[in-house]
Amino acid sequence: MTKIGLFNNIEDFNDIFNLIEEFSDDLKQDNKASLKKYEETNGPLKLRLNLPGIPKENISVKIIDKTIYVSFTDDGKTYNKSTIINDKYEIKKTEVKYKDGRLNIEIPEKDVPKNEEIKIKIN
Repeated sequence: MTKIGLFNNIEDFNDIFNLIEEFSDDLKQDNKASLKKYEETNGPLKLRLNLPGIPKENISVKIIDKTIYVSFTDDGKTYNKSTIINDKYEIKKTEVKYKDGRLNIEIPEKDVPKNEEIKIKIN
């Protein structure tokens, strides 16, 4: 394994570089709001978008395939944000709350059977 500066391998370096590039693109696109993603090892996926002054009626949230899309309008201009959702989350149980200018999205993990024993009949 080749160590590159602080990174263990080229894949780690590329992952960080891609995240920085995506973040820069978001800033260039618009400064209106940023979608914060909090993905923990265990537990629900939590997303937060700060939208002060935006009426709830001007906000739309939808999930298509494995991507969550948030769009909102302000002063006649439409803004769009999106992020990909990992397969371990149950998108049909997504909860969205909007209060005090904060849009909070929570997607629970799928229930995974724990070490279930299955007896199989031998013919």
